[in-house]
Amino acid sequence: EADIAVAPLTITAKRETAVDMTKPFMQTGLSFILRKDLASDDSQFLSLLNLFSTEMWMGILVAYLLTSICIFLVSR
Repeated sequence: EADIAVAPLTITAKRETAVDMTKPFMQTGLSFILRKDLASDDSQFLSLLNLFSTEMWMGILVAYLLTSICIFLVSR
């Protein structure tokens, strides 16, 4: 028996007959998993930067900038 639950459940007609569900305000398929041993205690704030290597972050930055420039030029 529970008072409240938070879970990524799909709202179906059968479930709505048994449980009062709220409508989701945002649905994304993105999630991050980070091993605890990769994140040190002193750098909790920037621990997501350890997900990729420096070369990968530079590639993401270059792709972001090129995409931004293309969108800017198309909108002109």
